[in-house]
Amino acid sequence: MGANFLYSLIPACGLDEKRKLELQDIIDAMSFKDLVEVFDYIAVGENKDDKIRVARRRVRCALTALNTEERSVAMLRLPGLEFPYLLTGGMSWGDEPTSTYPDFEVINACDKLYNKLAEWAKKDASIELKSCN
Repeated sequence: MGANFLYSLIPACGLDEKRKLELQDIIDAMSFKDLVEVFDYIAVGENKDDKIRVARRRVRCALTALNTEERSVAMLRLPGLEFPYLLTGGMSWGDEPTSTYPDFEVINACDKLYNKLAEWAKKDASIELKSCN
């Protein structure tokens, strides 16, 4: 069996207390349908309410991956991209390439969360661009 290179990206944006609270509100409002892809990253029973509760908790834990001080996370800025991304990844022999990779994948599995991060990343990038001119 050979190794594969796996990577995952999420929008890079600043997170103040107001934004963190908004992310918590988004997670609290997520329905069973919103969380379906997160179920792949957790082990839960058959009870629908338990699945939702555990999935929401897993998403909240995944938000710790937004810490750019983490050794396995890098900032990716490329010409032509609307905003920068946080990047994690590496070689995998059937395991996770980094400790933050599963968290990035959970965030990517939540469209509403990902879209909010992208919205803020675009806003932050435009402010950064204006301050450079």
